[in-house]
Amino acid sequence: MPIPRRLRDSAVLGLATLVAATGCTATVSPTVPSSPTPSPTATPWTPTGVVASLSGAGPAPLSSTIDMWRSGLAASNPDISLAYEDAESPASRGRFAAGVDQFALSSRAFTEAERAELEFTGCAADASPTATAAPEKVQPTIVQVPVSVSSISVVFRLDGITELNLDAATLAGIYAGRITVWNDPAIAASNPDVELPDLPITAVHVGQASGLTQNFTDYLSANTDSVWTSGAVERWPLHNGLAAPEARDVASTVAAREGAIGYAWTADAGDAHVARIASLSGYVAPSASGALATVGNSELRTDALGTTLTVVVDRSPSVEGAYPLVSVDYLIGCAEYPDAATTDGFRALALAATAARIPAEDAQTGLPASVRTPVRDLLAAIPQPGA
Repeated sequence: MPIPRRLRDSAVLGLATLVAATGCTATVSPTVPSSPTPSPTATPWTPTGVVASLSGAGPAPLSSTIDMWRSGLAASNPDISLAYEDAESPASRGRFAAGVDQFALSSRAFTEAERAELEFTGCAADASPTATAAPEKVQPTIVQVPVSVSSISVVFRLDGITELNLDAATLAGIYAGRITVWNDPAIAASNPDVELPDLPITAVHVGQASGLTQNFTDYLSANTDSVWTSGAVERWPLHNGLAAPEARDVASTVAAREGAIGYAWTADAGDAHVARIASLSGYVAPSASGALATVGNSELRTDALGTTLTVVVDRSPSVEGAYPLVSVDYLIGCAEYPDAATTDGFRALALAATAARIPAEDAQTGLPASVRTPVRDLLAAIPQPGA
């Protein structure tokens, strides 16, 4: 896949510096997050006074975050309009790849394979491909950076029971169909003081492809691949349980049925009873501090081009209080758009998003400093178009 020259030069220099200094690849250890090394010729720019209209889509719980970004844009770019439509992550990425929207919010980034295959018709193609590049395969470059963290709650309805402890192996057994009643010994072992009923379990999942399902199954797969054998997937892979129409419907579907359990965005959990999840030394409930502890202790990876940074979430917590059922929310856009105003508008949006101090709540929080700083450095290392 041809790489845009203005991005290729700075990225190669940054990658060579990293390899020379460490003798390893661009994968980053959890304790020493790296950031792209700006090229000496790169000129970071912070657009101001931009007039642009940007539309995007993404998970419904992030709507309030979009409102916060609008406020952040207003100081230097009051004429950037920001439209946002609720959509599950696979749909939001699909809309962006097809050029329907100028940006996407997603519970995961595009994979390398997806980036090589998709056209990203809303992005500008490289104006100066290499001499050996096939003109019909000139590939636009996209930017993907984490911007916030959302927690996932395991909600349940057992009349008369308000507290419950669950670990990954038990959840995997429930969702794989191996644990089918609430007084199963595996559940009882984690809840010795709870009188569990002899009641069938109804395991609720999301009926459509969803980033919520992808992050939940990633947690199951990372901890119990011998029990949960379906991997990390966005669409529910088994013919079992009860499907809620959308991610936002899981909590209400569980609330309507005695003996039900489900995984839901904490922002959508409402008044549902929420289980505590096994952590390093005990069981913890969803919290902003637990989410930050998990992401702050996770591995960071940059791509060779230096325009994508991903977080490999630590699903088996190795720090006290870490809550492993979290999703990292990614902002996705083009390194360059066909028109300069949109290019400047997305850069302003990305800077506003990474500067935003999201209030710490159980449902969602901002990025720990160990992630925020590499993201800002990555954005600064992307040169201005034409530079």
